[in-house]
Amino acid sequence: MPIYLENFGLDFLYDDDTMSNMIADVVKNGKPKIGYYGLPYINYHYGDIQMIVRCKKNDQEDAWVITGFDAHADSNCVWSVRPKEMDLQPPKADKLSKRVGVTNADGDGFAIINVMNADVLPCYMEDELIHLQMIALPVSVEYYPDERAYDDHLPETKDGKKFCIANGAVFPVGFMKNHMVEEGNQTEDVDDGDDDLCLIMGTVKKLNRGLFAIGGEKYRPYIECVIDTHFGELPIVHTIDQVPEDQRNNIAIGAIISVTAVLSGDTTIGAYNDGIVRDEENDLKLLRSVFCGDDPERLRGILTKDAIYHAEYNNQFYFHPDEIIDRIKAVQKDRQGKAKYYAFPATIVSIDDGDEALPYSIGKRCLVLALGEETNFQSIAFIDLNEDGYIISLNTTENP
Repeated sequence: MPIYLENFGLDFLYDDDTMSNMIADVVKNGKPKIGYYGLPYINYHYGDIQMIVRCKKNDQEDAWVITGFDAHADSNCVWSVRPKEMDLQPPKADKLSKRVGVTNADGDGFAIINVMNADVLPCYMEDELIHLQMIALPVSVEYYPDERAYDDHLPETKDGKKFCIANGAVFPVGFMKNHMVEEGNQTEDVDDGDDDLCLIMGTVKKLNRGLFAIGGEKYRPYIECVIDTHFGELPIVHTIDQVPEDQRNNIAIGAIISVTAVLSGDTTIGAYNDGIVRDEENDLKLLRSVFCGDDPERLRGILTKDAIYHAEYNNQFYFHPDEIIDRIKAVQKDRQGKAKYYAFPATIVSIDDGDEALPYSIGKRCLVLALGEETNFQSIAFIDLNEDGYIISLNTTENP
């Protein structure tokens, strides 16, 4: 996504030489957080401000290449959200970037979030519960003393009505503008670069000054305005210069803030603070995502170099990551345009008498695979792990 350095009071970094020096400093001093592609996000904090450099490997020159740069900020606000099944990636986005449409944990509302350190999470499938540390970066900011003043300021339509959003609402105005189907609107010609713009309005709950620390010096260049939304608490990050001069006296607890902003959410919190988590649950989440169409290359992050895939339906064995990934790619290519594949997390809860010799017992986690319809079950997938959480073997079976 765009970097929005002006929201942190750091727009002087847009100078090419200054930006190059900042990126070099992040790369030198930052901490790499590795995703499933095996590529690093290099994170470095300057006080509250989090700089993130995305990289890829240039095998021909045996060197790392910088593919992008993001700016985020620390906060105590975490949203629990459920992705929706839609492709919102900008056309030129690299594979370490991600933009998702989400509802809240209860399945209500809709917002679009640019995800920082995105490849650290195993799965963004429909309704998967994920947790993101959130901020909003506005392109326009307005403060009003109360809701009446906010309502009075709204323009009227030709029929005398006013359009407003509820207090605490997050409305995806960019997405709605670009994708609303109207007579004569050819959505395939729409520039969806601003899909992530949201209208947000709420009551000011907290006001803090954000910290920028560098070279032993400390500055407070931006404001963190916290409001309640239908998704949870949200810090809105902006400078005083972004607020119209005649509204600056309105910046106070209890005032109304109205912004057009992009949402930024960081994955590297809790268990994922240092990068991907290799264990049975997370490995199965990634495998489920790949079986349903995600990029099989992400499996490189969890397959041992001697991993084996046994497809019992044709009694074929596939060895090592390259061969396993190529096989899954071939199956995905063959299935394009055909019946949809489904994968459901499951647990063995009972075994029929006489089947005690089966290789997996009660309590084993697995995936149940279905084709065409969610209840048209075809097979079960099991994984075995080494002590570090890498997959040693993958087995798909049709054993009833």
